[in-house]
Amino acid sequence: MQISHTFCAVVFALSTSLCFARGDGEIYDPKGESVEAGFVDIDLHIDWMDCETWNACAVSASGTFQGRPVAIDAIIQAKDGQGRITYRSVGPGSDSLLQALATLYKLPRNSALFARVATADIVFLDANEREMAGKVFFAANGPESDYAELYTNIDKKRRVLEIHEKDPEYRQNVLKALSR
Repeated sequence: MQISHTFCAVVFALSTSLCFARGDGEIYDPKGESVEAGFVDIDLHIDWMDCETWNACAVSASGTFQGRPVAIDAIIQAKDGQGRITYRSVGPGSDSLLQALATLYKLPRNSALFARVATADIVFLDANEREMAGKVFFAANGPESDYAELYTNIDKKRRVLEIHEKDPEYRQNVLKALSR
């Protein structure tokens, strides 16, 4: 019985230290390099991932913003370095992510609800076995008034989903694309 309790304590300690090793889970670092350049970049911890290849990749990621849980799913379907990315709502965590982006962008939300699915074009800027850097285009073939760009990067080793701002001028349309 003592061995069982000791084993459980060791497993708990290791899992706790892994959790703390990635920080406090906050998705936004107000002292990050991109802040000085005027960009809003968020990094979420990948909780689950199925990415044997970048052409068919799915991740579930989460974190916190000002203590509130946030979450999102991202699914990539591509060929030869370009294709589609779908950001999928996971419920209240995604609604909170939308609120976090609106707060960080210093803009009102278009809606309180994250879109059930928000699909965009993606072009891989770099991809290797460990990581993929992608440029995302919302409404690439739609009206200019809906057009937006951002970066979505996945780092398998660090287990991080990055959603990084391309240009502050796209903020309103990013919120619009992610809202229902």
